[in-house]
Amino acid sequence: MRKVGHEQERWLERMPNAYAAYGDSVLRLAYYLSGNRTEAEDVLQDTFLRVFSKPRGLGTDTEIAAYLHRTAINLVRTRKKRAWLEAVVRRRQADPDQPASNVDDRDHVWRHLKTLPYRQKTVLFFKHYEGLSEREIAERLDCTVEAVRSLAHRGMNSLRKEMVDDGS
Repeated sequence: MRKVGHEQERWLERMPNAYAAYGDSVLRLAYYLSGNRTEAEDVLQDTFLRVFSKPRGLGTDTEIAAYLHRTAINLVRTRKKRAWLEAVVRRRQADPDQPASNVDDRDHVWRHLKTLPYRQKTVLFFKHYEGLSEREIAERLDCTVEAVRSLAHRGMNSLRKEMVDDGS
C-alpha cells in the first residue's frame, strides 16, 4: 500500500468540500459541452480524480473552481476528439454507400449552441447558466475580461445569425 504524504492528505481532505461546492457546476458544464448525461457524469468523476490525484498549489476556493472547470473543459474536448477519430475509423471500415445516421436533436437552440467553438460555448454557459460575472469567467478560463466579452459577443451573434438563417 502506498503511503500518503502529509501534504497529499491535507489536499485530499479538501475534496469533499470542493465536490459539494462545485460538483453540480462541473456536471452542468460537462453536460452542456457534451450533450450527454452519462458522458457528463464520467467527466465529473474524471475531473475530480485528476485534480485531487496530487497536491496542487491551489489555495483559494476560486482557484480550485477555476482549475476544476478548466479540467472538465479539457476532458470533454479530449473525449470529443477521440470519439470523432473513432467514428472516422468506423466509417472507413463500413460500407461507403450506407448513409450516415442523423442524431435526432430535441431543440433548435441546443443544436445551434453545439456548433459554436468551445471557448464561445463555454463563456455562454458560465454567463447564462451559471450566472458568473465576466471577471469570474476570465479567471476560470485563464484569459482577460476583454476576451470573455469578445467571445460572448461573437457567440451570441453567431447564434442569432444561425437562428434567423434557420427560420427558428
